[in-house]
Amino acid sequence: MLEGKVPLSQIAHIEERQQRVEAAAVATALAGFEQIRRSNQIDLYRRNAVYIDSAIKIDPSPDSRPLVANVEISDSLAVILNQATERHKAVEAAFEKAKKYLERELGGLLSYDAARARSAANFLLLCRKGATGGFLDASNREKASFLVNEVEDMIKRKNPGHPNFIRAVERARGYLYRLYCPTRWGEYPPPLALLNID
Repeated sequence: MLEGKVPLSQIAHIEERQQRVEAAAVATALAGFEQIRRSNQIDLYRRNAVYIDSAIKIDPSPDSRPLVANVEISDSLAVILNQATERHKAVEAAFEKAKKYLERELGGLLSYDAARARSAANFLLLCRKGATGGFLDASNREKASFLVNEVEDMIKRKNPGHPNFIRAVERARGYLYRLYCPTRWGEYPPPLALLNID
């Protein structure tokens, strides 16, 4: 994630607040594009500071079209980004696999396959803990944590017809329905080896 700070003095001449925000975002993006172009590596799992030249004049953007730029990057940075893309695709596939496994197994006796159920629920939790930058990150971490608790509760129960078991299944299904794989990571995604459901 790229993060830049724009001194208020550079945008104070822009009257409308929304235009100031957009102008600062455009200046940060442009400086970020230039910084990436000159870089040989980047730490994808932390905030990367973008330095904005204090001498540049920041003007309001004439329209709010998405900012697009073609940036030529070094070969070493291209390798890092390609590896991260493949890693994120693999983790996303594993996340969906864990969700489908739990959706299929909920409602039955999980105590017979406790290790797999725990593995799937904990993998989802670890993925949500690694997310960053999203408005609902804290809520999603909480849902994943509640899911782990519900799975543990179902593992302990021996009667799938018991009202408390049925309620636990309904709550777990609700959490699963609302969980999605992170698109932005604040830390290295969990290793795929932690998901043992095969």
